[in-house]
Formats: sequence, C-alpha cells, structure tokens
Amino acid sequence: MPDAVKSRRPISQEGNCDALQELLDQLHEVSDIDERVYILYEVNKMIFEAISAAEEAQVEVMDDVAIQKIAVAIIYNNTLEEVLTRFPDQLYQLPYVQQVEDIARLLIHFECEVTDHIEVIWNSQIDKEEAIGENIYILMQSLALDLSATHIEWLSEHLVDSWPPTNIQHQNRILQLFLTVSRNDLDGLTIHKLLSALWNLSHRKDILPQIMDDIFEILVKILKYYYDDDIESPKFSWLIKCVKEFQDDTLWEVPSMILMKKLFCSYKPYTKLMHQKERRFCRESTIDYLQSKYNLIAMIVQSLTVYINKIKSCLVDDPKFIIDGHYTHNQQVEERLEFLSFLLKEGRQAISLNQSVEIWKSLIENPVSRSDHTLCLEWFEKLLSQGQDLDPVSVNIIFVNKILTLPTTNMCEIGFRCFKAFFLATNTMQKRLEHKKDHLIVRDPELVGLDYIWNIILSANDKIAAAATDLLRQVSIHIKLKMPTSQIKYHDLHIKKFFTLLKSNYDTPVDIDMKKLTTVRRVSKVLCDYVEGFERTCRKGRQNLPLKIATRGNDMLLITQFTKPMRNVPDFDFFTHENDIFLSLRKCIWRKVRSYCSMELTYEDTLLKPEYHSFICNLHELGRQRCDRLRDTSRQLLYLLSCQPKTVEAINAVFNDVGSHKADFQHMFFDGNPTEGCDKNTMCSIFMEILKICKLILLTVCGIVGKPSFGGAVICSKELPASRKLVQEALTTILAKGSDVTMLKVTRLLSKQLLILMKNDHNIAYGVLFKNAQAWQLPSNAGVIQITRLIWATSSGNIQAFYGSNEVLHSLCASNNTLETEEISLYQRALELLSIAVVTNPNGLQLFCYDKVFPLFLSDLLLLNPNHMLRMAAAEQILIIFVCAEQNRKVFQRIRALLFALIKDQTIDKHASMTHELFYLLCQIISYDKAWNHADTLLNEETGWLRNTSSPHPVLLEGHLRLTTALLDCVKSTRKQEVGDTYGGNLIKILLENVLFPASKIMNYLRTTKRKIKDTVSVSVCDTPNSRAAAFNLLNALCENWKQIRITEQQDAVHFYLLLVGCLKEALAKLEGPRVLHALEGTFSDQIICKECPHQYLREESFSIISVNIKNHKNLQSSLEEYVKAEILEGDNAYFCDQCQKKVATIKRLCIKDLPKTMVIQLKRFEYDRRLGCTVKFNDHFEFPRDIDMLPYTIVGLNKNGEDVVSYNTDKDNYHTKYKLSGIVIHSGEASGKA
Repeated sequence: MPDAVKSRRPISQEGNCDALQELLDQLHEVSDIDERVYILYEVNKMIFEAISAAEEAQVEVMDDVAIQKIAVAIIYNNTLEEVLTRFPDQLYQLPYVQQVEDIARLLIHFECEVTDHIEVIWNSQIDKEEAIGENIYILMQSLALDLSATHIEWLSEHLVDSWPPTNIQHQNRILQLFLTVSRNDLDGLTIHKLLSALWNLSHRKDILPQIMDDIFEILVKILKYYYDDDIESPKFSWLIKCVKEFQDDTLWEVPSMILMKKLFCSYKPYTKLMHQKERRFCRESTIDYLQSKYNLIAMIVQSLTVYINKIKSCLVDDPKFIIDGHYTHNQQVEERLEFLSFLLKEGRQAISLNQSVEIWKSLIENPVSRSDHTLCLEWFEKLLSQGQDLDPVSVNIIFVNKILTLPTTNMCEIGFRCFKAFFLATNTMQKRLEHKKDHLIVRDPELVGLDYIWNIILSANDKIAAAATDLLRQVSIHIKLKMPTSQIKYHDLHIKKFFTLLKSNYDTPVDIDMKKLTTVRRVSKVLCDYVEGFERTCRKGRQNLPLKIATRGNDMLLITQFTKPMRNVPDFDFFTHENDIFLSLRKCIWRKVRSYCSMELTYEDTLLKPEYHSFICNLHELGRQRCDRLRDTSRQLLYLLSCQPKTVEAINAVFNDVGSHKADFQHMFFDGNPTEGCDKNTMCSIFMEILKICKLILLTVCGIVGKPSFGGAVICSKELPASRKLVQEALTTILAKGSDVTMLKVTRLLSKQLLILMKNDHNIAYGVLFKNAQAWQLPSNAGVIQITRLIWATSSGNIQAFYGSNEVLHSLCASNNTLETEEISLYQRALELLSIAVVTNPNGLQLFCYDKVFPLFLSDLLLLNPNHMLRMAAAEQILIIFVCAEQNRKVFQRIRALLFALIKDQTIDKHASMTHELFYLLCQIISYDKAWNHADTLLNEETGWLRNTSSPHPVLLEGHLRLTTALLDCVKSTRKQEVGDTYGGNLIKILLENVLFPASKIMNYLRTTKRKIKDTVSVSVCDTPNSRAAAFNLLNALCENWKQIRITEQQDAVHFYLLLVGCLKEALAKLEGPRVLHALEGTFSDQIICKECPHQYLREESFSIISVNIKNHKNLQSSLEEYVKAEILEGDNAYFCDQCQKKVATIKRLCIKDLPKTMVIQLKRFEYDRRLGCTVKFNDHFEFPRDIDMLPYTIVGLNKNGEDVVSYNTDKDNYHTKYKLSGIVIHSGEASGKA
C-alpha cells in the first residue's frame, strides 16, 4: 500500500462511514460467496448514493468529501485485493466478479496516476483457469474506458508480455481489450504506444496468420478512429512504414501487403461528387502516389519471381510448405496476386506486358506446384473480366504465345474460363466478334483460337468439353457475312465437318473403343446444339420441316388467282398451313367465291432430299447399347431432321390397309410386346405416341356418338339409356381439364367431316370401329385393363414392369424413384385416356372396379405413391371417372366405399403424410353427392375421431377436419347445430379446447380451481398453417347459422390500429365522452417558406402514427432525419406564391409540431415494385433504440439547430420529447400475406 494511503484513516463517525467500515470488516470475516456478494452489493449501493448526491449538488465527483472517505476506507482495508485474491475459486462466478466493477472504477479514478489497483486486477488471473481469466477480462473490458494514460501504458506492456502462444481464446480477449482501451480519449503519444505494441506483437514468430489479420484489423481501426485522410496523417506514415518493411524484410512481405491493403481500404474511394481536397487524399490518389514514388507493382512482381526461385532452390513442391513461419506457399502466391489485383483495380493502375509475362513464367512455366498454375490462370481471367484490360497487343501476345500452348487434355475449369476471357477479348479487339445484349455476332469466321476450342471438346473432361461446346455454339450461330451465298457455304461446310468427324470415329457397338465413343458423343452434341441454335435464330421456316412439327407444317399464305375473270370476285389470299388437305382448301375457296369452279393448286418450291437419317439411326443404336447421352443426343437430331418419304409411305400403308388390322386398341397397340428391347426413355416415347393416337380416335368417335344421329346412319340397338346425353356431359367434364387444345380442335373438325361422309355412305357406320363404339365396347374390356396397367407401372417409375404381374406392380408402387418429365407426362396422359374410356366403355370400368386388384390399384395411386404430383393427378382423374360413372350407381358406390375404406385402414397412420390427396378426393365426392344417406353416420365417426385423437399427424388431422366440414354440408341445419352444441357431438368445444386452444383451457381451469389439469398438453395439435385453416373453416361451418364470424379475415397491424382508433373516436363522439384518445394524437406542421420573399405558408394536420421509410437506412434516427428533411423547390419545380403572384424558390418541410404522449411509429417495410409489378418486402437489418429523444425532429429542435422553420412559442415545462420503447408488433411472412 502506498505511504500516502497509509497515513489516511477511515473517519469513524456515525453515519455512512461507520456503516461502510462495518461492511468491510464483515467482508474480511465471512467466506460464503453469497454473503460476500451481498456485502459487495451494499458497498456498491453506498458508492452509487454518494455519487448521486455529488451530482445533485453539482460537485465534481472526485472532489466530494464523502466519495473521498469511501475511497480511502476501501484502500485502507485492502478491499480490492481481499475480493480478488483471498478466495480464488469464487472468481469462477461472473456475478461475484461483476460486483467488483464499481469499487475498482472508484479506485481508478481516485488514484489515476497509480497502477496498483489495475495491477491487483491483472494479477488475479495469472496462472488461473480459463474461466477465471475470462471473467477477469470481462471486468477489465468494463473498466477500459475509465483508465488513464498511465494505466493504459502499463496495461499494454503487460498484454504484450503475457501473450499466450497457443491459447487462441486468450489471444482474442487481449486483442479485444486493446480495441476497447483505444476508444478512450487518448493523446498522440499514448496512441503511438498502443500502435507500436500491436506492431511488435504482430512480429512475433508464433503468431498465426488469422490472429495477425485480427491484429491488423484493430490497428487500422485505431488509426481510422483518431486520424484523418491526408498526407500528414500518421495513417500515411504507417503506409510508408509497411512499404519499407516490405523492401527490407523478405520474411514479412505478405504481412506488409495485407496491412497495406487494409490501410488503403480505410481511405474513401474516389467518387465524382468529392471535393478537390477529398480527391487528393482518396484511395485512388494514395495508391497512385505510392506507385509513382516506390513503383509498387514492379516491386510485387519482382517479389513473386524472387520468392518462386527461392522455393525452387529449396527443391520443395509442397503447396503447404511454410518458408516465413506464417504463410503456406499457396497463401504466399495468392496474397501477392490479390494485392496486385487490388492495386490495379482500386488505384486504376496498368500492368505492362513484360510484367504479365514475368508472372506467367513464374507460375505457369516454372511453377512450384499445380496450385500455382491454377492461381495464375484465375488471376489472368479476373484481370480481363474486371475491366483491368491490357492493351490489344499484349492480350493477343499472351493469348497466342501463352494460352494457346497449354495442353487441353488436363484442362481445368479455371483454365477454360481464362481461355474464354482471352478468346473473346482477342477476337473482339480484332473486330472478328461483336458483343450484343444476349449473344455474339461473328463478323469474320476465321476466329483466333477456334481450332483450340475443338481440341478442348475432343480431349478435355466432360464438364470442360460441355462448356467449350456452349462457347462454340455461341460463335457459330450468328454469322453476319456480306454475301448470303458465303453464309450458306459456311453453314454447309460446318455440317460436313461435323459428319466427317462422326464417320471417321464411328464403329460398331462391339468394336468401338471408349475414346472414339466419347468423340462421337461430343461431336453429336455440338451438331445438335448448332442446328437447334441456328433454327431458333432463323426468322424463316424450314423448307423440310423437322419431325417435331411435321404433322402440321409451317404457316403459309395461300394466294388465289382466277385465270378467267369472275364477276364481282377479285383475287384474294388466306392463311393456312403446309399440311392442310386439298378438300379443306377447296371449301375455303368455294366459301369465298360462293359458287363451284374447277381449280388447280401449284407450289413451285421443291423439297430437299433428307440426308444422314440412316447414319444418325446407327448412332442412336450405338448410344442405346453403349452410351445414354449419345442416345439422347441422336434422338434430338432425328427430331430436327425432316421425315424420310419412305417412312411416310409406310405409315400410310399401315393405316389404309383395313383388311389386315382389327379396330381395337388391344390388338392395334398392346398385343405382344411392341417395346421389346427398348430402353426406358424409348418405351416412354412409344407409349406416349400410342396414347395420343388412342385419344384422337376416342375423342373423334365420342364426337360422333354424342350427336343426335349419324346423319341418317342406322343406330345399333345396344345403346345405353340416355347415352348421348351422358357422352355430351361427360366429355364436357373431361375436356375442361384437358390441355391438348390442338387435338381437341382436330377431333371436332374430324368428327364433323365423318358425319358428312356418313350422309353419303351409310356403310361407314357399319365399320368395325363404329360398331364397337355403338356397342359401347371401344376400347374393349382388355384395352381398359391395359391402360390401367400402364398407369400402375408408370406411377412407380418402373415402366419396364408394364408386362409384369399385378403382384409385381403392387410391390413397386412404394419405390421412391424420381420420375423424369417424360414419365410424368405419360402418367397424366394415361389417366386422361382412362377417363375418356369410362365414357366409351362403362362396362369395362365396372368389371375392373369389382376385380380383386382394384383396391390395390386405388391405394397405390392415392396413398402409397410418394410423389405428391402423381397422387394429385390421380385424385383429379378419379374424380372425373366418379362423375362420369354417375349413371352406373354400382360403380359410383363401389369407388366411394373403397375410398372411405382406405381412411379407416390401420395402415393409414403409417402413410399419414401422403393422405392429403385422398381426403381432397373424398371431400370433392361428398360435395358432388350431398344427398347421401350415410353422411350422418360418417359425421358421427369423424366427430368421434376428433374427440379421441391426441397427437395426430398434421396432414391426417387436416384431412379429417376438411372431411368433417364436407360432411356437415350433407346434413340438415338442425343436425349441424346438434353436432356443434352440448346436446349433440359438442364439436365446437372439442375444436376450441382440444384442437385449437388447449392452453386457454388449462389457464381457465387454473384460474377457476387454482389447480392444474394432469396429463394435458398445452400445445395446439394444429401446428401447421393448413391444419389451422381447416380447423377454423370447420368452426366457421358450425357457426354459419349463428351471427357471422369472420375468423379468416386478415388485417395489417397498422390498418387494424387506425381502424380501432377511428372506431373509438366515432363512438366517443356519439356518446359525447371525454377526449381520452388525445394522448395518441400529435400534430404535423406542413411548412412552405419562400426564400425570395418574406411569405410563409403553414398547414397543420393531426396524426396518430408516424410512418418512416427503412429502405437505404440503418436505424430509426436516420429515417426520422429524412422524414423532416427540407426539400428545395426551384427552377421548373418552383412554388407559385399567391401573394407575389409568381414562382419563387421555396423550402418545403413536414415536421412535428406537437408530440403525443404515446407515440406509434410504423417502419415501412413494403413498397410497390414497378418492375416486378407487385409489392415487395424489405428484410434489411434496421436498428431502433430503447430510448429516443424526438426533439431534433420537432419544430423546436429544428429551430434550435438553425434550420429554416416557422417557429412558435411552446410551454417548455410541459413539452416532453423523450420516449421509452414499450412494445413491438412484428409482421411475419411476405408482402403477399403468406406466412
């Protein structure tokens, strides 16, 4: 203890000093931590009361006699040492350590030039456990802003000396303490000592790179906190110091660059709005100054070369090798290149050709490891992509002499990106390429590096080859040559080059090696992309249409001319398509002419002979056996080629040969195995075309059967009751769900044409096809079974099992296979076809419904299938089948009974997450047939299920709730009331207490009985938005005969608040009650102050809420400042002064005149986006304080700060502007209202 303190004695008088001495004596006597915490609390309380008394008396705290007596007493009794050293184990408790804070702060201020007290605190954590050290550092953090310069100097020395080499947590605590201490109001000498301590600390050999980076961050923050951006600033001196360190110490080159980069970043970036003085000391100017004085870029490049040579001399090829004790080889190279990029970009500097070549030689031609190669290519790629372009000569030299010499076999992704950047830059600079908004235009096909792209495609790995293929496509499509013949010749040579490569590498599936197979696959992909890309960009249609649109053909304009002039009929034209039939054209012309005449159609253009079909078919077979990707690419090529004439003739022969084919789907398409030997994708394609043909036939036949007569044809006697009406209604239901608009139009036209033909030839109605249709046997019963099997197999993603047994199909239904787009489309088309087949052959459906496998079929499609999209498609089509089967009540009742049996099955709990579609279908069926006798019975079962359930799956709960709602619509209103009230099912109480609000039930019971309900869950079982919505819908349905309850209405919080305040105002006004809402109201002052004349315009308006913008603001204070910011109206936007009768420059401002006692502020997180055409929500980080003073945003505050406002006298005693935050309302969800 200092002698000055020993001479002092605590004043033992009555009052606080005696009480304090008694507390300090007790502190020495007791050892229990709780008692010691209480004593320290009482001591702190006495200190606080003494300080408060001194502040009220407006006396300097340390000059107050009472404070001095307390400090002397604490020092004399060694209280600080007693608390921190006597019982070290008590320091594990942070609340105990925190009680020392006020005592230590008092002593530090009382003896600001003495380090004894800070030394006691520091020594208490030496050689102690980690937890104790952390608590003591928390204490020192709290005291950091109270330390004097003497304390800080002593502490910084000990922080550096006590640096733990391996304890990272302790290191972070020391650095954080450095940063906190620096926030004191320090003099220049103390700041320099702090910075020097950090600098010396960073030079320790045991410092890790991450910790060194943290040290630099703190050092830069201290410099930025205290100093400005100018050449005389110590911040600039530290930059010079880093440059000198880089030049003198080769082991500290990387740390010097890192610190220089951080220091450069502390300067403001250059902007056009800067003042002249700011521009002199911006980031760009600072870098430019140092570059001109020290030639930083050349220094960094030379450093990289020297470093690489030094590593090579050590015969080290390990990228993790550390030469300077801190950074690995990869980090050494990466940091140099990154700093070089930083100087080029931020300083707007240029790198010379020689320097670029030197970097290339060091890292590409003379690398230490493979990573050098990657880092160098990545750096050069960024050099061009970030706009730091070299001159055209340098780009061309590096591209031709360096990049095009790289081997392509082991090219990596970054290597290709570097090649692409230089390829585009070189050819653009030479005006061979031209960049447009979304594509490239080739002005000269002789592109530099084009052959290199082909080498990449043929020899690189698949990922790089695919990227090169895309680049080749981009520079091969948009060819803009001066002569059209040159353009045609170019494309012709391009196609021949593709097929020359293909044929030179093609071989049989058995003999071809993997290298040739890869070449064939990649060249086929390039060819396919080229043809597809060119076809998309070409405005004119092709003469020989591709197979994908060959059924219709291109649109064309048909010009009609008359060889002999006809009276009152001029020449005319009309639109048609290339594959339109001759009879249709004749009708169009006759309709125009309104008379019959002989006519002849001519078309001068000739068809080009299709080529390469057989070769591409061979490629497809090769791909089918050896390579799936080649198979898919060759199939795309076949779609792009036009159809061979032989193929067209073969198809016509099949469909015109009536005598050798039976008009039934089973015999036409499903007998035998038409997909034998096919892969999965080919099977999907085959069955897709089969379904299209079947649908076309059925829709056409339905269009005829549904007519009142066959145009005079004889109707078969096997017609079902009300058959035509059934067909018409069923087709209306089915076709409303269809998406194939073109097919529907074709079938309508085709059925009309067939009816016309039947007028002239009754024998057509006796054909096999129409006989089966009139007998309601198209498709046959076996055909219906085959369609259902196709649906069954496709639903599991195992179409190959189509010809397997029912047991195999059922066993595969639960497989979690990912279906491709083609399989999903095939599944949906098969379901649509089954819906149509129900109309044309209802007996087939009845037989299948009573088959023993039908329940399995239903459960597999609706319950066991893991794909939600497939289950929903099945539910929608089964609903259509259900509606179409209404005339056949047996089928109707059978399907409904099976569906209800599914939800009662014991296995439904196992598949509860997949029951949504099943319940959806049941609800739709119930709503379709409300006059159902069994609805009451099922309603009782559902009510019992809801009453007895405890914690069901949310999807299962939602389904039962929606099913109960649907069943309620089938019973009478009296029965509905019985179900809801106490005398019936008591369903309303079940919903409120068991399903929706069980916590409310528990709280109500506890409030009335003072006891808790045992074994009761307080969390709602409706834990998803959908289940809650279903519960509320059911509650609404039960209450619909009572007063209407709009429980589903949602309102914005601000809208609700304003509506509530408005309603209360209106009610109070009618009752002539007191103005109790005055506390919620303030007054705005809308002011316009003329600058050129003495006139002022004021308008006051009351408000209940202040709405501020959060966009581009970080906190509430910034938003409020913008809210009251003045707007200058001048020029064309000047204000017209009524008194001056002219436009004058004015200041327009909206500010607050009177503040409410309770203020509501809305943060406007929503804004209408004109580009997106919808309201968007801002989820930006936004801060608001717990306490705020609104004075700066009022007229009084603005006037006080010298702003131009119209002021007025206020009652300062009653003018309160300080508010404390008391509540927050948070909007959860999106702008659309979705939670």
